Amino acid sequence: LAAVALELTVNGAVAERALGHEVLGTPAASVAWLANKLAELGLALEAGMRVMSGSFTRQYLLAAGDRIEARFASVGTVAAEFV
Repeated sequence: LAAVALELTVNGAVAERALGHEVLGTPAASVAWLANKLAELGLALEAGMRVMSGSFTRQYLLAAGDRIEARFASVGTVAAEFV
């Protein structure tokens, strides 16, 4: 995961490029941090829970009509269009 490359476009223009290692070295480290933090609080990750591992990029303020697309090399593409 650390080597996964991302290209993020907003309204067709490249907004940012990043690598998975920008999420605490690897997205898996982010999930491990969460599990350890929960354990300190007497809680745990449980089967079936959905966990976000962090973000490769900053957040973007989007408005109606905007389209954002994230292309993760060797993983796939996800896109959203706001109406």
